[in-house]
Amino acid sequence: MSEELNAKRLERELEEAEKKLQETEKLIESIKKEIDESEKAESTKGERRDR
Repeated sequence: MSEELNAKRLERELEEAEKKLQETEKLIESIKKEIDESEKAESTKGERRDR
């Protein structure tokens, strides 16, 4: 019985960890997008100065 409860607890913990991982991956992608947009804006500013 305790093994079954332990297995269920571990499954729940795994599901929670997977959700956190997905949230973290979404956050990383969001940050990457912001960095890319920021770099594009900086390069655009640089091009304007060159002209």
